[in-house]
Amino acid sequence: MKQVWFYIKLLLLFAGLALIVRADWQAKKTGLRLRPLSSELIEVLPDTDLTAFREKPIPHYPGLITSDESGEQEKISRRAAALQTAQIEPRFKGFVDEINTLICLDETGMICGAKIISHRETPYYMKIIQDSQFLDNILKRNIKDGLEDIDAVTGATITSEAIIADIRAAALSAGRDLYGLELEAPPTPSLRGALARPEFLILVLALALGLCARYFRFPSWRREAVYVFSILTIGFYLNTPFSLVHVFQLASLKWPGTSNPGLLILGIFVLATTIFTGPVYCGYVCPFGAIQDLLYRVSPKAWHWQVSTRLLRVAREMRYLVLFACVLGFFGIGIKAFSEIEPFSHLFAITRSIAPWLLIILVLFLSLFVRRFWCRFFCPTGACLVMLSAHRRFFRHIETGLKSSEIDPAATVKQEEATDKRVCDINGDYP
Repeated sequence: MKQVWFYIKLLLLFAGLALIVRADWQAKKTGLRLRPLSSELIEVLPDTDLTAFREKPIPHYPGLITSDESGEQEKISRRAAALQTAQIEPRFKGFVDEINTLICLDETGMICGAKIISHRETPYYMKIIQDSQFLDNILKRNIKDGLEDIDAVTGATITSEAIIADIRAAALSAGRDLYGLELEAPPTPSLRGALARPEFLILVLALALGLCARYFRFPSWRREAVYVFSILTIGFYLNTPFSLVHVFQLASLKWPGTSNPGLLILGIFVLATTIFTGPVYCGYVCPFGAIQDLLYRVSPKAWHWQVSTRLLRVAREMRYLVLFACVLGFFGIGIKAFSEIEPFSHLFAITRSIAPWLLIILVLFLSLFVRRFWCRFFCPTGACLVMLSAHRRFFRHIETGLKSSEIDPAATVKQEEATDKRVCDINGDYP
């Protein structure tokens, strides 16, 4: 039976890789849509059409915008232009990739219209943006006054900040080049500035604490403190737990840009530690794994279920079936929602949908009885990291790292009976 599962997983692996290559080839062939529909253009700037396109001095659709002066019936017409953020440098990446926003800027520097017309961003975050009416906060704002005081959308911070940065850069370029306004040059993504942001420093601290917990003998309460810090920072404050979205992004060879070094350092950390020392992230940094672990620790020992070896070895294969289903749905069928099935993405974004909360409550409830229930049996991201460290059999220290990650039930199955507390399995505790 073990050999049968091996060949099944091998077949699923090659089938999944074929789907990823096919989807990437199609994505490069189509690319981000850079031509607005006629209806989209009219919605942003009614007095123009697709034939009015001008390439210089920057790509734009010229037209006029008419408004009523306050207190008077006279209508005032002003020059205006519709332009796409994806056609004007510099461009900023969102959580996954670029977002193309069509905006209208008049000759005074006023932003009179904005509409997202295409993107390759995570659909879940884009839905949060659209439901929040985020773009309404940008309308009627003058680029001379800046857009820095516009708040990002909770649960989609990175995406909304990228949209603001893109609109600001495009509006500054249009104001300078089309209307001769005295405006500052559009800012370019600054790696130095991004590295100095408190969000990046907090993320680095959380990752460093995870490494310390892995390689230094921490008392139980200190490890729990690391868990709490990870939950509060990586989970709720930064909302950047490593998830299937990141896995699919890396599988598509799309690395985060320098404007978002937090995701870049997170991806490097997860890949490097998994390859060389086993899934450290899963065992010591993942905020959702930490919540499950803490729930199991506080629950009475009488509640803890003793999972049999046979059931454990069968149930752990579920992760690979879930992973393949997500790869098939995301890359094969093109349903982007398959990258969002993991409950922690919805938990830390504080989703408003009911269905994800039902799954979250169920998983956390079962974590009172079975340690890291989701991680052990269903987590597709964990399955990816286990496969990425499959070469562990040839390196003892990687094998040890995988055991201590608490996500591979194959390591051992009877932690409660273990006499050496320094050796940990998926269920185990370790100093």
